[in-house]
Amino acid sequence: MYHRLYTMSKEIMWDERVPKLFFELYRDSLGHAEILLRLYHTMFPGENVVQVDIPPLEVELSEDRLREMVFKGNLGDIIEYMMGTERLAHEVYRYLADHATDEKTKATLVWLADIENGHYERLRKIYEALFGDELEKE
Repeated sequence: MYHRLYTMSKEIMWDERVPKLFFELYRDSLGHAEILLRLYHTMFPGENVVQVDIPPLEVELSEDRLREMVFKGNLGDIIEYMMGTERLAHEVYRYLADHATDEKTKATLVWLADIENGHYERLRKIYEALFGDELEKE
């Protein structure tokens, strides 16, 4: 979703920091996925990644809804929405970490929670820089 936001935001006359942040968050997400995939292969050598049919943890907006938000909506609303998805992911990972019994699993979940919190903070900071409104810190 960050890549789609990055692509669309280049078509809008937003502050240049906005598409840059969306691209950085996109790259971060790809890097984290690669790390998790390597971790999986380390923990389960020779096994294929199990395919599951469950929705992603982070809420994905449809292309139409995302386009509507970008081209007809308010940048503040978009950033607040993305902050909400990051906060939700952080809370879920923290909950899972708190209930994990395996220390490696717990450490991975805490790492993921920290990443999501970092994304939230970066979005919060750009929101405050653009709109001057102070938001609740995570």
